[in-house]
Amino acid sequence: MKKLNCKKMFGENAFCLANRVIVNSLEDGSKKYGGATKINDVIFSNCNETSEFNIQDNNELGIIIPSTMDVNSSIDNSQYIEKVVDILKDFGKSYDNVNTVGGWISDTDGLVIEKGNLISFISNCNPFDIKLVVYIADMIKKEMKQEAVSIVVNESLAII
Repeated sequence: MKKLNCKKMFGENAFCLANRVIVNSLEDGSKKYGGATKINDVIFSNCNETSEFNIQDNNELGIIIPSTMDVNSSIDNSQYIEKVVDILKDFGKSYDNVNTVGGWISDTDGLVIEKGNLISFISNCNPFDIKLVVYIADMIKKEMKQEAVSIVVNESLAII
């Protein structure tokens, strides 16, 4: 199996997690592992910090578009989803758009739950596709005034 160096591809400040495990609830996963995600009625956490992601010939590569602006102001994220989809279309990428719900424990507010959308496409994780996803993540991070944005690579997560 091939490996992808997380820090090299997503930046030295990326926080990279692997080893997805199923958890009972967003709260349980957040308390035990620091965060959890619900996609297609499955709730999981990425529980181990890593410097490498396992990749194959065909990989899910995507970004989670949050539903908040400036940390905690709820918004309709459809204009950002449309912007990301347009970029992917411009580069000939077929994409999926899946609803997500994420949870994590805040330093001040306890359990935080946020809806989002995972916009993903199939990739061999070539340097262009990685740069494209990083570009999109940086754009979303700036425009939506986010502290961090999550990039999905198969069953691993890079928080940049």
